[in-house]
Amino acid sequence: MTRALASFVALILLLVPALALAAPQMKTSVTPGTIEVGDSATFSVAVAPGDKVTEAEMHQPPAGLSLTGQSLSPSFQITVNNGQLSQVVTARATFRIRATREGTYTLGPVTVVADGARLTSERATLRVVAKGTLPQRQPDPLDPFGMFQQFQQQFGQQLDQFPNDTLEPNFPIDPKLSLDHAPNAGTFLHAAVDKTQAVVGEQVTLSVYIYADVTQSEPQLADPHEVGTSDFLRRSLVKDDASIERSGYARVGGRTYAVALLRKYALFPLHAGDLEIQPMRLNIGRGERSSETLTVHVTEPPMDHRPAGYVVGDVGHFDLSADVAPREVERGAAVAVNVALSGTGNLPSSLVVPTRPGVTWLEPDVKEDLHADQDVWGGTRRFSYIVQPTKEGDLDLGDIAVSYWDPHAHAYGIAKATLGTIHVKPGAAPVASESAKLLSNMPQPRLQMGATRSAEAHLDDSNVFWGLLAMPTMLFGLAISGRRVSRVVAERARERKTSPAAELKLRLRALDAAVAGDDARAIDGASIRALESGAAAHAGVNVRGVGGEEVASVLTRAGVSPETSGQLRDLLDACAAARFSPDGAELSDARDRAERSRAVIQKLAGAADEGRPSER
Repeated sequence: MTRALASFVALILLLVPALALAAPQMKTSVTPGTIEVGDSATFSVAVAPGDKVTEAEMHQPPAGLSLTGQSLSPSFQITVNNGQLSQVVTARATFRIRATREGTYTLGPVTVVADGARLTSERATLRVVAKGTLPQRQPDPLDPFGMFQQFQQQFGQQLDQFPNDTLEPNFPIDPKLSLDHAPNAGTFLHAAVDKTQAVVGEQVTLSVYIYADVTQSEPQLADPHEVGTSDFLRRSLVKDDASIERSGYARVGGRTYAVALLRKYALFPLHAGDLEIQPMRLNIGRGERSSETLTVHVTEPPMDHRPAGYVVGDVGHFDLSADVAPREVERGAAVAVNVALSGTGNLPSSLVVPTRPGVTWLEPDVKEDLHADQDVWGGTRRFSYIVQPTKEGDLDLGDIAVSYWDPHAHAYGIAKATLGTIHVKPGAAPVASESAKLLSNMPQPRLQMGATRSAEAHLDDSNVFWGLLAMPTMLFGLAISGRRVSRVVAERARERKTSPAAELKLRLRALDAAVAGDDARAIDGASIRALESGAAAHAGVNVRGVGGEEVASVLTRAGVSPETSGQLRDLLDACAAARFSPDGAELSDARDRAERSRAVIQKLAGAADEGRPSER
């Protein structure tokens, strides 16, 4: 039996129940143990035996770290001793940690529920250093993704435990993976789509598999070249493209093959026509293997019953919801309008807001949570608008609507959110004038004919004409001077309109609107933007995109006191950690951070009024 056959026998035995289970043991690890600010590490807890592990929860990481993802999955270990086969199932809980500040941190513990009992893991240590401190790690040019080593580990274990024999065992065959014939002997790639006809924007699911003959020697995989999908918007349907997922066994041309999933994508056609999906290529040591070239016939959704405002490519099933706060404001104040677009398919990246007199819409802040759910792409896009009313009274904000084509229902649909009415009270902002009449500067109509005009003198009969003709240089100079003056006036007007102080006022209004609502993430986002605008307006420093201790450093160099600089840095980190925490943040804590943000901005303003030297 060949070495490859031995590895595949080990894989099929994953279906055999474990023979014996010892008392659960836990082991913790952090990979890598030292990272730079802005990078991520993986905190892992392995529980063996783990076939009855149902939950794993990590204690909230300390300030300076944020939890960006977690998973709980089983892994298997096969042992062969004197012909006796046994299997141990290990549950592995992994937590993805991102660092925002230097320091040495303690991670954990992790609480695991196994067979109804609660177990607590040991803690682990993670060291975070400044950006650019660690040496660059060079990828393996023959395995840039690390995926092929994993494939060989999955299909190449226990190679020396079986005699050299060519008998083929009886593997469980999946008919859905079986093929009539193999394009290449030994190992080959196969690509398939779930549909060959679609409309623009409709999801087409592409799967790329690798088939390996169980009676042949193990393949040496290298030099991957991805599928070509330039005519499609591509989204991965698996958590990690660098991992290989075992799919089962198949019969191909009368032989048995082990099958693993290399890639799985949701493809959204960008235009109509016969669109090609170029093959994936892979070197297996005995030559290059490539998958098939696939063609998808793409058309536009039908014109019949197409709703007004439909945009070609908006395909799926969508829902809209909106929240407006506050409902009663002064003229010129800010109103927060939060719109959530959710569903499956190709969600639009922008919305058309209603146009109403006396209402000004600012550009939205867009957040998205898009992912695959049972091989269907979808999720939620959230649009946070700031609306400024310029008229008093009850103003109807109108509706926001998105038209879409539902490929499952073969019909158009409309997702709609009604924003409702806000009441605007008198305020300090100027009132939009409605009393101005059109063409008010036109002369009054003539009621009778005028007198006969006398002979008029011509311009070239006067001395003025000849005097002007003698002064072309002066006229040219006046024209050039006028253009320069008007340009300077316009530029100064634009500078006043877009000054940091004006932006700070707008951000503070947006913060008030967010605090009046009940979305803690929105409050923390508004606090971050207000702090950034405050640093720009009062200290002349742009801290947007600057992370960690560097925020305090650049503020101190600009003349801000170390105490105020540290407070601003800590608030930015705290708001960012709470804003992107998977569990969210308490509303009261977010409002407290907003008040502290205002206090820091007032300190910056006071220091600017008194002069920088007095603040040091």
